[in-house]
Amino acid sequence: MRNSPTWGLVFIGTFLFVSACGVKKEPLPPLRKVPAPPVFRAEQSGAAMVLEGSLPPKRMDGTPITGEVEFTIWRDLRGKGGAQGIREKAFRDSASVIARFSTSLHFRYVDSFDPKEAMDKDLLYAVEAKNGKRKSGLSEI
Repeated sequence: MRNSPTWGLVFIGTFLFVSACGVKKEPLPPLRKVPAPPVFRAEQSGAAMVLEGSLPPKRMDGTPITGEVEFTIWRDLRGKGGAQGIREKAFRDSASVIARFSTSLHFRYVDSFDPKEAMDKDLLYAVEAKNGKRKSGLSEI
């Protein structure tokens, strides 16, 4: 069979089409090797709030969490409706650390508070976890 210019053009056209099909974007940053933020729930029991939660068993990059986890619990009292749309930085600026303890991936903490102090206010909580030297971000507030 003779080489024809048509086959050469088809080959070059196919090569150019296939080689140009990738999408060029900026490189992505590496996955962080920090724990994912803890997940918790809070329920009132008389004059106390019971916080129970856990840390996902894997870090943000998918590697397993080993060893003990240090939990830090933050609390803030705000006027009624002051919790709407609060951002992490504003929360950290006004909240105080009420507990810090080490345990496995699960925790339970009872926060006793003065009901008079919390009258007509919203109690806001957030939890942060630390595994080794790596800290998670704050949980949902």
